[in-house]
Amino acid sequence: EWNRLGDLAETGGILKLDDFVAQYKPEWDDPERGYVDGAKGVSLLNQYRGSTYGVSLDGDFQTWVYRTDLFGDAAEKKAFSDKHGYELAPPKTWKQHDEIAAFFQRPDKGLFGSTDLRNQGWGYTNWYQRYVSMASPNQFLFDDTGKPLINSQQGIAAVNEYIA
Repeated sequence: EWNRLGDLAETGGILKLDDFVAQYKPEWDDPERGYVDGAKGVSLLNQYRGSTYGVSLDGDFQTWVYRTDLFGDAAEKKAFSDKHGYELAPPKTWKQHDEIAAFFQRPDKGLFGSTDLRNQGWGYTNWYQRYVSMASPNQFLFDDTGKPLINSQQGIAAVNEYIA
């Protein structure tokens, strides 16, 4: 998240992406898909003290950050696998996200499994991600005739997952 890159970088809470940038050579200056002001825009949104820590695509994006110390810990991995029957890794489904978040929810130890926003102002973004992923390639808000789909089976499922 561009507005917290410095804090995350200073505390070691986020990895440098310099090696990936060097390997894949993103076209930051591309007039169609690049950043406004090229390198200056990249620096403003993605870099801290000269190193790249993020790749912001737009003003509305979700950043997922995983604690490698926890995901790599042998005891945590075993406990998670014993409980859920699959290897602890960054989630590929919302069900996995929810199980991993619940597993790491230990507020008495200052550990929160997920910090998704659930407030009235921005909580919709997390609900919306679940909603649009209910169908492939996208779950739309309206059908081709303009009929709202928010109260469809997919919309109800997204709400139920969001509030669970």
